[in-house]
Amino acid sequence: MYKAMLRVLHLTQRRLHRRAPDMALSRIAILALALLQWAPSVAYPTGAPESACESMAPKHKNVSPQTSASPYSITASNSSFKADQKVQVTITGEPYQGLLLQAREMSKSTAVGTWEAPPNNTKPIKCFNVMNSSITHSNTYLKTNETVYTWIPPSSNKCIKIQFVATVAKNKATYWLNVRSPQLYDETCSSCVKIIPGFTLLLFTMMWSIISQ
Repeated sequence: MYKAMLRVLHLTQRRLHRRAPDMALSRIAILALALLQWAPSVAYPTGAPESACESMAPKHKNVSPQTSASPYSITASNSSFKADQKVQVTITGEPYQGLLLQAREMSKSTAVGTWEAPPNNTKPIKCFNVMNSSITHSNTYLKTNETVYTWIPPSSNKCIKIQFVATVAKNKATYWLNVRSPQLYDETCSSCVKIIPGFTLLLFTMMWSIISQ
């Protein structure tokens, strides 16, 4: 993209020099300034591509992710979830232009669940062959703390824990990877979690009683 921009600039320079040198230099300066101002916000301005689904990296050319602590955090309306009970998700912090947001099973690199019709300036995308499994920006308009995303948990018999994971871009040149929410627990597994410690204690007591006889 930048090579094409430079090519246009070079051709324009040659044509304008043939007409009037002074005017040419002036126009070239204006054109160069316009191109430089336009460039920082054009990398995937309408959303992350499917190729970014797993790594969640924007792959902006010559731009690396921030290594400082992220100024963004992810909050969820619930600390647990169950099938068909929607969870409201918010990215809090400074206004941001871009994002890629997923719910992921702990220690997994694929998305789970789906996202409801997203708020303005964002859109759902297909990741891992599942429609609406991720959310990304649809333009570079600023999103704020009032931008709320709605996640629909999967219908599954598996006992899982999930986290919301995001890449958040303040702008093209400034973004953070691996922004994570606290863990959410599957409510359908809560009874199992409570039974297991009691059962273990009961089993230990019975075994100790037998050994002591």
